[in-house]
Amino acid sequence: MFIFDDSYDHEVWNEGNSTRILFIFDVWHPDISDEEIKFFDTLERQSYIDSIIRKIYDKGVDLEQ
Repeated sequence: MFIFDDSYDHEVWNEGNSTRILFIFDVWHPDISDEEIKFFDTLERQSYIDSIIRKIYDKGVDLEQ
């Protein structure tokens, strides 16, 4: 097991033949309020949705169909 702070820009490759499994466990700083956590969660979810839409668009899929 390997634990690190992934809030910094980084890249990861799986160059092996086996499946790589990633378990993400978010721990918020105790000074961050519940409202701020909800805000950051919303930003993260929207960013994920946007990245999926961008991948579909880059493949030339017509989203109007």
